[in-house]
Amino acid sequence: MKLTYRKDYQKPSYKVEKIDLDFTIDPENTIVKNKMVLHQLENKPLVLNGQHMELLGVWMDGKPFDGFELTDKTLTIKEMPNDCVLEIHNKISPKDNSWLAGLYMSNGVFCTQCEPEGFRNITYYFDHPDVLSMFTVSIHADRKKYPVVLSNGNKVFEDENTITFVDPFAKPCYLFALVAGDLGSIKDEFTTCSGRHVDLTLYCEKGKENRLLHAMESLKKAMKWDEERFGREYDLDLFSIVAISDFNAGAMENKSLNIFNDSCLLADKDTATDATFTAIEGVVGHEYFHNWSGDRVTARDWFNLSLKEGFTVYRDQEFSADMQSKTVQRMDDVNTLKLYQFPSDDGPLKHPVRPDSFATIENFYTTTIYEKGAELIRMQEKIVGWEGFRKGTDLYFSRHDGQAVTIDDFVKCIEDANGVDLSQFMQWYSTAGRPTVEVFDKKYDDKSKTYSFKLKQYLNGIDTPFVIPLDMGLVSETGKDLLSKTLLFNQMEQEFVFENISEKPVLSINRNFTSPITLKITYTDEERYLLIKNDTDLFNRYEVGQEYAADKMVEAILKKTSVDEKVIDAFGSYLSGWEKDPTYVSRAILFPSEEYIGAKMKVFDIDAVSSYRKELRKSFAKKYEKELLAIYQALDKNEPYQPTPQKAGERALKNVCLGYLSFLPEYQNLAEEQYEKSDNLTDRLTALSTLINHNLPTKQKRLSDFHKMYDGDHLVINKWLTLQALADDDETLDVVKSLMHTSDFNIKNPNKVRSLIGGFSHNLKQFHRIDGEGYNLLSDIVLQLDKLNPQMAERMSEPFSKWKLFDKKRQDLMKAEMQKILSAEKLSVNVQETIGRILKEEA
Repeated sequence: MKLTYRKDYQKPSYKVEKIDLDFTIDPENTIVKNKMVLHQLENKPLVLNGQHMELLGVWMDGKPFDGFELTDKTLTIKEMPNDCVLEIHNKISPKDNSWLAGLYMSNGVFCTQCEPEGFRNITYYFDHPDVLSMFTVSIHADRKKYPVVLSNGNKVFEDENTITFVDPFAKPCYLFALVAGDLGSIKDEFTTCSGRHVDLTLYCEKGKENRLLHAMESLKKAMKWDEERFGREYDLDLFSIVAISDFNAGAMENKSLNIFNDSCLLADKDTATDATFTAIEGVVGHEYFHNWSGDRVTARDWFNLSLKEGFTVYRDQEFSADMQSKTVQRMDDVNTLKLYQFPSDDGPLKHPVRPDSFATIENFYTTTIYEKGAELIRMQEKIVGWEGFRKGTDLYFSRHDGQAVTIDDFVKCIEDANGVDLSQFMQWYSTAGRPTVEVFDKKYDDKSKTYSFKLKQYLNGIDTPFVIPLDMGLVSETGKDLLSKTLLFNQMEQEFVFENISEKPVLSINRNFTSPITLKITYTDEERYLLIKNDTDLFNRYEVGQEYAADKMVEAILKKTSVDEKVIDAFGSYLSGWEKDPTYVSRAILFPSEEYIGAKMKVFDIDAVSSYRKELRKSFAKKYEKELLAIYQALDKNEPYQPTPQKAGERALKNVCLGYLSFLPEYQNLAEEQYEKSDNLTDRLTALSTLINHNLPTKQKRLSDFHKMYDGDHLVINKWLTLQALADDDETLDVVKSLMHTSDFNIKNPNKVRSLIGGFSHNLKQFHRIDGEGYNLLSDIVLQLDKLNPQMAERMSEPFSKWKLFDKKRQDLMKAEMQKILSAEKLSVNVQETIGRILKEEA
């Protein structure tokens, strides 16, 4: 495999003053005419990227030209004038584009996905993010078949069969977009802070227009929020979003024309859960915020992908926190980080937020780039404070508007705006993994009224300290903060001393998860109890509870002792006063996941962890039966559905209580009753999940009823597939195999693959069956996908990356399946790189 290295970056040798694209749309024979006005910046050969297309002709300054060299991936002209107009005509087949990169068809709709390197599947061009140009796009289409025709920018011309768009902002080709199809839509408008009128249009499959209403409201909220929080005003006269059903990712921020996976845009009470409503608001915000953090200012190269993605994830998390609950949003964000990014940091696929090399950039759209990248942005905000951070981002947007820049440029703006030196902080961007911070030598001197402790940090023998901001508090026995402040821990070992502390406190540290570290701190059970019940930082109350429960569960599993009553009592304490914040309580009373517990074990005994966790939940239900039932009954209201944060939080707590109560035979009728009377998908789907996972008598009947109710609605049927793939049942593998051969599954559709196969690979007990059949199923799917869609094949192969966590027999079984994958003929670079890196861990 050939690697691309960050150190080898070279500036573009050519500038594209402008590019005119002319498309004649046809499913199998789309003609693309590409006219570029080129200016030579350095005397080097012209090398254009292009693949999966038929070249029809080349013209230079209006004359036929044949002085080029053509390979299956490039078109090269060795001798070029300083200035010229180069025109290239080529033919592509969108209908045959199964890899969903470039121009392809989704249910009869032409659409594009060009990030990161899809544009080279459309025409010959500089498929690099640091080449920015002004795009004019003309599209010729049969308007009876394709009445909706869209591209980036403003519409400047339209007749019966041709429509032309001009984007006044220079952009890289990865932000190019084109859509043509017969679509339904809803329209609205937004007036910016300076009075500009913006037409908003959202498109989807006809008949589903009402499901766009929530996304439209989310878009308007995002536009207003970005003006108020970051001073970013929208810059064109129109903004459009299109929902399609075949998409490798969630959404794409193409300038003025976002293209979304329909699962991330469509929602109403009958077809989307509360979690989906919340996710849509966040994703709509994320892609809109890219208009500045990614479009107006973009990344110089793909090594700096986190420049736009980490920063924009931070922005969408802040948006969601303001729209929902700040504490719960932080809890959910950190859970995502710990569930997906931390295992990556600890495994063979770890890499820095700014990697030094890659075989294919498609493999680096990871939680490290996105979620960990967002944490690094959040740490910078914590170091300089919000006002200083806002000054830094204002400087960044003004200094680099219309440019392709680097992470260093962003950090330099934070430095310059605040007069600080962040050179030591940059180690976070260049280092794979995360430091452990150990708290030790905690002391309270009653005579001098001083409290002190020491910190030390370490990571794989690295002897240069990280800069680690840490929010902390000293909590009294009565639950008051005796002190609250932010520490800047920037040495390998450091002591902190605090005076005028009136009583012996308990240390609460890394509040709100200030920094993405592994915290090592020893508490007595009494200290943990105090923090769980009284810490003024609600996030840390939850965090300490999760750590306490996980530690006690691992200890009990290894010693083969019974369920720890102290853990049950600690979690029961959250039930008191649940009315104040039902959303928070719905998260806090959930015991740590199997993955969370397994990460603390030298050998992840999935069978023991699964069994113990089930018994713990059952014991909790028995002990707090009255309280859980009272909460369930209080929240089981006969009222119209509202997707507001408050009502969603109440439903979340009600449904968590249902899950617990269903462990007790006398309450197992509740799930059936809830299914029967529910008027929204959140309650109905939870009831169905409860029937499945407790293997209750009406399970099969309700599975059948549900399918009949939603037959043909692929977004809801995908959830139905996932429920069955996640079932804690020894027959689940056979069920998954059976579902693969029904019309409800299509291996060419990424959402179907994620729902059924991805769901099954997250069913730890059933995927990690000791007979290895779960591994065999996944390897077969990876090989099938690799011939159709290498990007999806690579993503489906990632569960193998955790192979070293398990016992030797399971390791051997997984290793055999990975070796089977690597031995396949014509394996994609995507899968080669990922499986190769995983197996290197053995060396």
